[in-house]
Amino acid sequence: MATSSVLQQRSLLRLLVSRDLKVRYAQSALGYLWTVIDPLAMALIYWFVFTYVFHRRVPEEGPYVLFLILALLPWQWLANSVTDASRVLSGEARIVRSASLPREVWVVRVVLSKMAEFIFALPVVIGFAVLYHKHPTIDALLFPAALVLQFFFVMALLLFLAPLTALIDDLQRLVRIVMRMYMYLSPVIYGMSRVPSKVAWIMEFNPMTAIIGLYRAGIYGQEMPGWSAIAKAVGVIALLFIFGRIVFRRLQGAVLKEM
Repeated sequence: MATSSVLQQRSLLRLLVSRDLKVRYAQSALGYLWTVIDPLAMALIYWFVFTYVFHRRVPEEGPYVLFLILALLPWQWLANSVTDASRVLSGEARIVRSASLPREVWVVRVVLSKMAEFIFALPVVIGFAVLYHKHPTIDALLFPAALVLQFFFVMALLLFLAPLTALIDDLQRLVRIVMRMYMYLSPVIYGMSRVPSKVAWIMEFNPMTAIIGLYRAGIYGQEMPGWSAIAKAVGVIALLFIFGRIVFRRLQGAVLKEM
C-alpha cells in the first residue's frame, strides 16, 4: 500500500466517514445513544455479577464500572471493525471495483468510522469519572498514544481479514468465535494486577493489553502498562501491519474478480 496515496484521499475519507455516521444515526430512533448503550449495558452486567453475585471487586480499589467502561469502549471499536471486515470491499462492490482509488481507502474508512464512534462515546467516561470524583492524572497525556496504537492495530487486522473474509464465508463465523475468546484473553473485565507474573509477560504480546492499560492509566489512576508491554505492543502491531499489507495486496485482485 502506498501510504501517500491513501493520505492524498483525506477529503474523500472525511466524506465517506461523515456519510457512514449520518446513515448509522439517521436510520435509528435512538441514533447516537446506540454507540454507548451496548458497552454501558455490558459494563453494568459485569459490575453486577462481580460485585453482587461473586462479592468480589476487580480491581480491589476504585469504581469497577469506570474500570470496565475504559476497556469496553475501545473493545467495541475493535470488535465492530472486525465484524465489518467482510463488508469492507463487498459492501459497495461496484464503486470499489470501478473507482481508481487505492482499495486500502475502504479499510481506512471503516477504521475511522468506528474510531469516531469511540470518540463520540467518551463523554460517558467523563460522566462516570465526575460521578466517582476521579480526576485526570499526568498519564492522561498518553490517551492519544493509545488511540494511535489502536488505530494501527485495527488497521492491521482489517487489512488481513477484509480480503480473506470476502473470499471465505466460513471465516466470518470463525472470527466471531475467536473474538469472543480474545476478549477474555485481554484485560477487559480484569486488571493485569490479577494476572500471575508467569502469564503476564505472555499477555504483554497482546496489543490490547498495553492499549487498554494506557486508556485506563490517566483516568482510572491504575493499570499503567510498563514500557516492555508498550514496546511489545508496538512491535506486534508493526509486524501485523506489514503482514496485513502483504496479504491485502496479494488477495485484492482475487476479491475484485469474485465481486
